[in-house]
Amino acid sequence: MISLLAVKPIYPVLPVFAEAKAQLRKRGLMIDDFDMLIGATALKHDMILVTENVKHLSHVPGIVIENWINR
Repeated sequence: MISLLAVKPIYPVLPVFAEAKAQLRKRGLMIDDFDMLIGATALKHDMILVTENVKHLSHVPGIVIENWINR
């Protein structure tokens, strides 16, 4: 059976998380830490983030988002 999901480790993402969080804090655009972690994971692994939570996650610098719900 071929796995459709790949588990990504969290430790390499933490520096990206910290940098993005610091940038958002400076701009006064704080988002939930779990949302930030998801966004940072997408950035670290050069992934497109598929989410309906565009309102918050679009603040993450450099992130590429696709909303498959509101097409």
